[in-house]
Amino acid sequence: MKSFHWVFVLVIAVFPMTTVAQTASSPTSIGILTPSNKEEDALLLNSLRPELEKRFVVLEEGISRSALSSFDGLNPFNMSIMEGRNLSEAIGAEILLLLEASTQARTSLSAPTGHETFASIHLVSGRNGRLIAWRLFTRTDTTPESAMALLRNDVTDIAEWIERTVKGAAPDDAVFRLNGDSEHLQDFSGEGVKAPAPYRRISPGYTETARLYGREGIVEAEIHLDSQGVVVDVRLIRWIGYGLDESVVQAVREMSWRPAYRNDKPVSSRFLVRYNFTEKGD
Repeated sequence: MKSFHWVFVLVIAVFPMTTVAQTASSPTSIGILTPSNKEEDALLLNSLRPELEKRFVVLEEGISRSALSSFDGLNPFNMSIMEGRNLSEAIGAEILLLLEASTQARTSLSAPTGHETFASIHLVSGRNGRLIAWRLFTRTDTTPESAMALLRNDVTDIAEWIERTVKGAAPDDAVFRLNGDSEHLQDFSGEGVKAPAPYRRISPGYTETARLYGREGIVEAEIHLDSQGVVVDVRLIRWIGYGLDESVVQAVREMSWRPAYRNDKPVSSRFLVRYNFTEKGD
């Protein structure tokens, strides 16, 4: 049986971030990537592309693939916002669409074995690399071919969801706005400085969706604590989807935190936490 665990790491780090300008009148350009390069990816994309071209300026996929190949070791499905922004810039896309399609057998005690075809879609902002949304589309039938055919029939609905999501995405410059009396700590190692820490830790739940689809990876969140140890803001710095990002944010907000101290005085702070969802052997 496969199981998963998480690792909590306090990282002393601060990330300067900027945004990529976008004019309100310009059409939205979208770069499509299918990093897994499976047959199912191509089949679904061939049906989805015409629907997307009705709604977006769809960039040449060869440009997207070439740009991705220039980033050694990059996992597009588990990027940091810096990686997402840099990849988007290399492609020239205002929106990145990451697509993965696959088919797998599903068994049930109450029904014969069927085949599920699913499409995992990540939408990434080219302005700041954040994950705008993630969604899973699935169809099940008796054979892999018929399940894929059902999913390909849904491409209009999929494209409409993408369009609504992109249009409804709120601008986000991914920069913390600290209060005027907040002290921005970049280094907790100095004399008289004590790093913030949770005195009641909560494990982020490994979602059922992530378990069913065997997803693993790292979620990083940048936290702003006030001088009372209250979580003011949580921003995802590295995302994965499958509900794991939301699980981390919820756990961070539900923890009880001890604030940072400087010269025995509590101060507000910013820091990074990392949760590593990894597969363990039997």
